[in-house]
Amino acid sequence: MKTMDIKPEIHTAILGKKEYKYFGINKQNACLYGEKIEDIVEVEVSIAEDQTIPPAPQNDPKVNEPDYWGWWDAEDKKFTLIWPKHFLLEMCFPYGTKAEEERGKGKIYRVNVKTVIK
Repeated sequence: MKTMDIKPEIHTAILGKKEYKYFGINKQNACLYGEKIEDIVEVEVSIAEDQTIPPAPQNDPKVNEPDYWGWWDAEDKKFTLIWPKHFLLEMCFPYGTKAEEERGKGKIYRVNVKTVIK
């Protein structure tokens, strides 16, 4: 899949103090995260121009700033996992994202996340 073929998507999330969290949250599962239904927002997720992988958290001077990364699922043709740090997304895969990319399962991308204004 070429980056230019991936269109911006709309997801739900909660805007925390510093970052969006709980991507894909819905009315039925908001209480499981201790969140209120009225705090759910729609966000647009799009591929970022800069795909540079950041340094390890202990070496990253921007460690407290969100830097969203998403997993593009090749079968579902959508982002199925989105995290505010590269290493958090990497931890979702026992053998790492590179191994899954080599198997053709999907691809990791740095993404932009912004609130959808209605």
